Amino acid sequence: MQALVVGYGSIGKRHAYILQSLGCQVVLVTSQQVAEFTCYASIVEALRNESIQYVIIANPTALHYEALLLL
Repeated sequence: MQALVVGYGSIGKRHAYILQSLGCQVVLVTSQQVAEFTCYASIVEALRNESIQYVIIANPTALHYEALLLL
């Protein structure tokens, strides 16, 4: 299963590593480059290039709705 984690702050990191430990291929939307995961700068770019089955929105709370609209 391929999971998209939007945001890579403390909560996003927790979700990413838990998903990885469960055998998921993790894709991130973040401004950071994280060697362990495939990273994209935007949700649109990630969805265009990957086959995502599961999404976790872990960016700042005020940005959750905006992220949801892009899915």
